[in-house]
Amino acid sequence: MWDFISILFGVGSVAEVNNPKSKIAYLMGSFFLIKRKVFVNIGTFESVHDAIQEDKALGIIIKSSGYKLRLVKLKDMVYTLWSDDLKTLWHGIGRTVAPLVLKNKFKVLLNLLIIFICCILPFVLFPYALCVTLKLLFPFLIINIHEIHFHFAFYLPILSLIACLFVFVLSSRKGSERGIPLTYTLGTPIGSAFVFIACTYNIVSLLLYGSSRPILWQGRQYICTKEQEGFAL
Repeated sequence: MWDFISILFGVGSVAEVNNPKSKIAYLMGSFFLIKRKVFVNIGTFESVHDAIQEDKALGIIIKSSGYKLRLVKLKDMVYTLWSDDLKTLWHGIGRTVAPLVLKNKFKVLLNLLIIFICCILPFVLFPYALCVTLKLLFPFLIINIHEIHFHFAFYLPILSLIACLFVFVLSSRKGSERGIPLTYTLGTPIGSAFVFIACTYNIVSLLLYGSSRPILWQGRQYICTKEQEGFAL
């Protein structure tokens, strides 16, 4: 689900980051090496001390200053947990998605709609469609739903089941790449719903009122108001 969000919101590929001609830049905050002279020349961490996405901001400064970036995969050597619990995961999602609203509200709304249709709707539609079909096939069942055309009711659960299986397959494939047990795939509907709700919760205030709810990250609280150009401590 999170990989899907990264693709839709255009985080940028490794190739783009490694291309000196591309403006796409970011760092993996947990693991990066930088020459002391370069670090001093760009202003050290002081240059991004108030940024809500300090690793991305640092990468942009490095590249815009004329230095080269190179991302390499070390998944078999080092790893880290993005969050320790659901609370930090919730705010981590907000930290990533909320700043994007300031750049393009329409794109954020469109992408969230796509995410809902692809990752949430199949799991909502399937039980409903199944109930409709059972009601038409077995009229004696007490299911309080509206009558609809039989053929539509017959094919709808099949189509929604295929969509659910498709999401499960994609989830299991991504999980296997990271050594996640196959049984964890069963939590895909819950995980998808959690990510979608976290995204929506953290951006709805920005969309409606131009100010954000507080986002906690690494012991700091960030907020955005109409008077500010972006998020501030």
